[in-house]
Amino acid sequence: MDNDFPEQRILIVDDEPANIRILTENLKEKYVLTGATNGAEAVRCSLSDPHPDLILLDIIMPDMDGYEVCKRLKAQETTRDIPLIFITVMGEDINEALGFELGAVDYITKPFNPAIVNARVRTHLELKLHRDRLERSLHEHSVRLSDSDRRLRKESSERILVEKDRERLTTAIEQAAEAFIITDPEGVIQYVNPVFQEHTGYSPQEAAGQNISILESGEHGNSFYSNVWEMVREGKTWRGTFSNKRKNGLSFKAEWAISPVFGAHGKVVNFVSVFRDVTKEVELENQLRRAQKLEAVGTLAGGISHDFNNIICAIMGYSELAMGCVSPDSEVFQYLERVEKAGRRAADLIKQILWFSRRSDYERQPLQIQSVVREALKLLRGTLPSTIRISHHIDNKCRAVLASPTQIHQTVMNLCTNAYHAMRENGGILNIDLRETDEIGDQWSVTEGPPSGDSHDKAESYLCLSVRDTGHGMEEVILSKIFDPYFTTKKISEGTGLGLSTVYGIVREHGGTITVSSRPGSGSTFRIYFPVHSGDKPSPGTEKCKDVFSKGSGRILVVDDEEPIARMIETKLKRLGYDVVAYTESTLALEIFRGASEDFDLVVTDMTMPNMTGTRLAREILQIRPDIPVVLCTGFTEIITEEEAKAAGIREYLEKPFVNRKLEKTVLEILRNNA
Repeated sequence: MDNDFPEQRILIVDDEPANIRILTENLKEKYVLTGATNGAEAVRCSLSDPHPDLILLDIIMPDMDGYEVCKRLKAQETTRDIPLIFITVMGEDINEALGFELGAVDYITKPFNPAIVNARVRTHLELKLHRDRLERSLHEHSVRLSDSDRRLRKESSERILVEKDRERLTTAIEQAAEAFIITDPEGVIQYVNPVFQEHTGYSPQEAAGQNISILESGEHGNSFYSNVWEMVREGKTWRGTFSNKRKNGLSFKAEWAISPVFGAHGKVVNFVSVFRDVTKEVELENQLRRAQKLEAVGTLAGGISHDFNNIICAIMGYSELAMGCVSPDSEVFQYLERVEKAGRRAADLIKQILWFSRRSDYERQPLQIQSVVREALKLLRGTLPSTIRISHHIDNKCRAVLASPTQIHQTVMNLCTNAYHAMRENGGILNIDLRETDEIGDQWSVTEGPPSGDSHDKAESYLCLSVRDTGHGMEEVILSKIFDPYFTTKKISEGTGLGLSTVYGIVREHGGTITVSSRPGSGSTFRIYFPVHSGDKPSPGTEKCKDVFSKGSGRILVVDDEEPIARMIETKLKRLGYDVVAYTESTLALEIFRGASEDFDLVVTDMTMPNMTGTRLAREILQIRPDIPVVLCTGFTEIITEEEAKAAGIREYLEKPFVNRKLEKTVLEILRNNA
């Protein structure tokens, strides 16, 4: 730091001393830190000499909130230019526009991220230091020029000194890391430094004579720009962040400082603007917020998955029981089949949410994906507008791939939804093609996100899924980012930027490759290449199990705190000939077992129950009778893994809902083996 500038001072204002202490510990640079626990104390500290170089100000405080403190400081000549950053709790209902209108330069959210806090503080202090240095330099230079003008009449040597000073100042501005702009009082650009071209795409020759409004992105209203110009024309300096537009039409975020330059008669003759591109910082902050939202979704999904799967288990179980009471040719049977199918989809949905938010493992199986693609197309036909026509060619001879049906369905839906967004304004044709090929096509202009295909061995054959639209297409700068998480060209309410990123992740996990070709005005084509599976025959997938069970024998104890599920399991097993007793209280079931342990041949218990969990009940039962088989059922797979369950002596581990009569098969197999 220059000797001309003292050590920088920061005032931290928060009615919670703990927050002041946290910020003090987080700030790693050598600052002089002062704390204030209320608004009145903050005003006194700010007005006292020496003034702080930066203020971190909590918004919600008793007696005098942060907005009032900001208003009072901006009304004082000695404190109006101090950069002020508001502190707020993430998700708190605040008026950001009001804060910026009052003169704040930024917001920092609680809980504090040390990296973000230090970056924000350092940025605004450096900007203030640079501004102060520039203002001082301009002032000193103006004084020197005035003196030089008088001396030029006497000594020509003084003219040389002035030229050297001018060259030094010009060199400093030309080589500065920030963009400098000098305009006339009407905003017409007279000078820009080279960095301006790097940030905006306009060369100095192109910018000269243009109004500075060429950088307006359209994201701010006219009143916003009017307030900025009104402030600087009154002789004040405006500081803040807003969106700008580059020459190529893309927007970027920048921190600005716009200061007036006064002439000999005290009138504003020029404006000097300094801005710094902060697009990456803003994107990182937005990604952090979205990641936190995604984490919240995962937490919510994990919290509800047990109850949700129990509900689905009851729906599917009673649907199967009802189907056994009516003729397979009846209309009621068909309705019940649809209920069961909807239950399967609901179970897949909760798995999909958990997979996306926590990257849980998905079970893959040999799968002929033609039926999955056709099912997705049926869903799309009912949701897409009539202005979009669906055309498809699905080769029924395509062999199987090793895949998850749910993830394949999600991939098709995401790609087709992306195509719909490209055609929704003018309509068009959505073409889906599924065929088998020996090569990954190289005749297409391939643009990928992260490198794909290079980490997988070359397969003998591939299943190629192609999704083509006739929409607006994409420029190369957009193509290079489409697989990046959270990147989107849609408005906030129209998309999250996670669709193509999800597709990319699924394809990579399946050992496949994704390519895309697109040109503006000519639509886009996405191609996914899945390696053909040459192992076992395809799984029946989502087809309903049609196993026929012979009558069984044996006495079974069923324990589940959800009475509908307990009765459903009891009814299912009784229909197969078993003697079944069911209880909804684990402690009561344990007492019954203690009194007649030799009467039972098998125990089926839920995992999550009040008073006593399924694993604890299993331990107690196995202590009484170590040879009895125990089947543990759970609606949430992260509570206990199958390996942990079997290590505890549990014979089988089943996830709810029970698909393809998994429960009946397990009971039959265990009792047969025991017999």
